[in-house]
Amino acid sequence: GQDPNYCDCSDITDVKSFEFCIGPRPEALFVGTGVDENSESFSSVEILTKDKYGNHEESKNQAGWYVDNFPVLTSSAIGARFDNIIHVCVGYKEGEPSSQCFGLMPDGSWENKFNLENPVKNGGASVSFGEWEESAKTWWIFGGDPDGTSTEVWGVRGGNPPAEISNDEIKLPLIINQPCMTK
Repeated sequence: GQDPNYCDCSDITDVKSFEFCIGPRPEALFVGTGVDENSESFSSVEILTKDKYGNHEESKNQAGWYVDNFPVLTSSAIGARFDNIIHVCVGYKEGEPSSQCFGLMPDGSWENKFNLENPVKNGGASVSFGEWEESAKTWWIFGGDPDGTSTEVWGVRGGNPPAEISNDEIKLPLIINQPCMTK
């Protein structure tokens, strides 16, 4: 098994990453993308950790943390901690819709990890959970089809990159758009 509170050896690339990886990572919250004060999509990313009083504060550029802004101006994105990294799939985007799902890499950069069958351009929801159909990690996504019943399930098997393991295999019983999901 792998403890997500600690780094893999491959995560250690320099002195800063070594110092960050020698102990448990602090509990953190990820907040990314959205709409700014001018109602425009943006790409801001914030990492919030607790201070000694238990209050959440920005730590994006402190104590060895560095995170690039998200590579796409978007709102209504979906995200989850999936396959031991934070993933964000593009939501609403000006112009052509995007199916891209990016992973936040240990060096703070974003890498396109996979593409959804249906972009979540109208807003979506998702939940990440454990095993399903031989996949150790699973991410259930819906909202890519405005009919309100279609879903996609992505999984990770045996250290391979994320792959779609179900498309429309799970249909919601009622039409529901822009829902809230939790595990």
